[in-house]
Amino acid sequence: MSKAAVETISGESLSRIVGAVVGLAGFATAVLAGMTTTNPGSVTLGRALICLVAGVLVGRLLGWGGEIAVKEYLERYRKDHPEPEPPAALVRLKQKRDRHEQIVEEMKKSA
Repeated sequence: MSKAAVETISGESLSRIVGAVVGLAGFATAVLAGMTTTNPGSVTLGRALICLVAGVLVGRLLGWGGEIAVKEYLERYRKDHPEPEPPAALVRLKQKRDRHEQIVEEMKKSA
């Protein structure tokens, strides 16, 4: 398996997504906690930004660990479960299709 980061369906690395989610959750929690107290808005937002940055850093570390675990699992799974050989009938069918496409290309060139 390549050394590239584990990617999600959207193409983002797992550690970036986990970092963003944890950071935003920390920010939202800090804002809600600050709103329930009598702290001024500037204090609440300042603390929420600190929680956002800390959450992103912690989330990136957790996501990095998750990426390593997923990579190791996939490598072990692929080693233990090799890709099977295609059935002979499927191989013959693909050869016939390739030959057909070759004939069609030759006919297009001669036309």
